[in-house]
Amino acid sequence: MLISTHLSGCSPDVGLFFRLQRYKLLKLKGKLVCLKHGITKDYLPFFNPYYTNLSLLIAGAKPEYDYFIKKNGYSSDVVKYTGFARFDNLKKTKSNQILFMPTHRIYMHNMNNKEFIKSDYYKKINSLINNKSIIKLLEENDLNLLFYPHIEFQKYIKLFSSCSERVIIADTNNYDVQELLINSALLITDYSSVFFDFAYMEKPVIFYQFDYEEYRKGHYSEGYFDYKNKGFGPVCLNEEEVIREIKISIKNNFEINNCYMYNINKFFVIHDNNNCRRIYEEINKLIND
Repeated sequence: MLISTHLSGCSPDVGLFFRLQRYKLLKLKGKLVCLKHGITKDYLPFFNPYYTNLSLLIAGAKPEYDYFIKKNGYSSDVVKYTGFARFDNLKKTKSNQILFMPTHRIYMHNMNNKEFIKSDYYKKINSLINNKSIIKLLEENDLNLLFYPHIEFQKYIKLFSSCSERVIIADTNNYDVQELLINSALLITDYSSVFFDFAYMEKPVIFYQFDYEEYRKGHYSEGYFDYKNKGFGPVCLNEEEVIREIKISIKNNFEINNCYMYNINKFFVIHDNNNCRRIYEEINKLIND
């Protein structure tokens, strides 16, 4: 059995792995199991079963399970809706921490520091963590804002700075993602799939999508997930809207809105602490086949 959170398995070169798989030049002995490291919500052509050759693909939610079968052409014998193993460790907590965790942009990976600083992405994010109204809200409500750049953009972390001690810029060496999610009262993100983990804990999310068209054109194409109509939190296009939603969340004591709670419950049909057990049982079935 080759069990991995990524389709690339043990291969250090993901691109090479897929090319070898596609042209049938790579034959791995045993069965391939993909646990996945995040819920798939966008259109990802490399998840085509022709390329992956998986024996078991784990789905973290019901709409994701349906998407793999109806749109990607997987068999129900391969895709199983069990929930993710890490969901078992998630728990709802109260804290004085707001987590700001945007995702990366594929089209920016090769930028040098000078190019990165000139990007709209950098300007928008650095502006948010220095916004005077947000800092005032943090001070008035004894809150901290922890900004955690995506792992792919941690190399640019020293380019970010804030004028407030209430804003913490976090690096991967000192902070664990799951602990940050568990210990935060509110999540601000753009498109990062970590919001699914946050919603699983029934905690509020704000989406700051200042570059939607550019993101869809250069990063991932739109999939089945509808942020505006079936999403888990308000979608903001500018800082003013983000400030307004932070104020609302603070006023509501960081309790999630009922309409978003309804969407979350429909998305996570299975919501318990038995995800690991279900995955274990599905893998055991493969071993016994």
